[in-house]
Amino acid sequence: MSSPGYLSIAVSELERYMSALEIACEILRHKPEHAEHYERTKTIHDLVQTTIQLYATDYLLSHEKNIFTSHRITPDHKLNKHSERSEWERYLAGARSLVGRVSNSYLFKSVFISYGLEWLSGNVLKTLVVNVLAFLKYLETTGNLLETYMTWIEYGASLAVQYINANALAVAEENEEVELVEASDLYTNIYVRAYAMLKTFNGDSKKAATALDAINNTLASFNHLIGLTQKLYIKIEPDVVENTLHSLTSNRQSKPTYLGTKFAGLQELNTKLQSLCKTSLEEPHGLLYNVREVLDAARQVYVSKLTDHIIETLAFLPTEQKQENFTRDFELGNLWKD
Repeated sequence: MSSPGYLSIAVSELERYMSALEIACEILRHKPEHAEHYERTKTIHDLVQTTIQLYATDYLLSHEKNIFTSHRITPDHKLNKHSERSEWERYLAGARSLVGRVSNSYLFKSVFISYGLEWLSGNVLKTLVVNVLAFLKYLETTGNLLETYMTWIEYGASLAVQYINANALAVAEENEEVELVEASDLYTNIYVRAYAMLKTFNGDSKKAATALDAINNTLASFNHLIGLTQKLYIKIEPDVVENTLHSLTSNRQSKPTYLGTKFAGLQELNTKLQSLCKTSLEEPHGLLYNVREVLDAARQVYVSKLTDHIIETLAFLPTEQKQENFTRDFELGNLWKD
């Protein structure tokens, strides 16, 4: 079963991101460089919005999400991490291990070189590895933040529902039918959200800023990785393409001795694709240019909206003392007394 806390956070953040994406698209479409190709730019923006909405709805909201399971709350309201890693941590550890070992593998140090593919084991590979590892690091930090916040949301709601229902039953008349509250009803409650934020950040504004930086860096790193792979593809030389095609089709270990002849048709096709990719990436009306531009703008708007949300949620607790009193009253049930 999907975690109700996860679903609550996923739904609210997806709505926030889609709102940020819509705002970003509207701002970008009215930039001077897009005036001449306004309709084309709008079509690309609509495509980006539809794609993200479809993917996010299908993957984030429809699939089971039990990968964040390593945190528990102790009786004295402290976060306790299990010794066993969550699925999320195992996934990322496996990805980091794979990416980190690729550059030193036999495949890259011996096999590719024997086929004349030295370019794969040089700066190209190192650049990709460094950027992928950076993205995975930011993703891990963001995932840990989500896991911690989700745990406190669920715990805070379960704690609040106990006090609310107990109070309702205590004041009810004999034989009176009492409508009890469920924890899922309180996931968006401002007190529960404020409590979860305070516990996630331990009341430290610097930790909140670090968390926002991690989310910003995750999105920025992902967009950078997309652009990097596109730029690296554009720079691939014809002899590299020839060597790659030869290694894929040769029935023995050898380097090609007839560059530019055996795969002339495919070379011509690749040259045209590289030219199209270059234009698409560099021209204001290009598909790749617009996709990266709108993703970057949406990131900035989204992080700004998330920052505002945190500030607004905690606005009624302007001082550290009030935050401490609120946390204590929340855990003792004082907030829910009539």
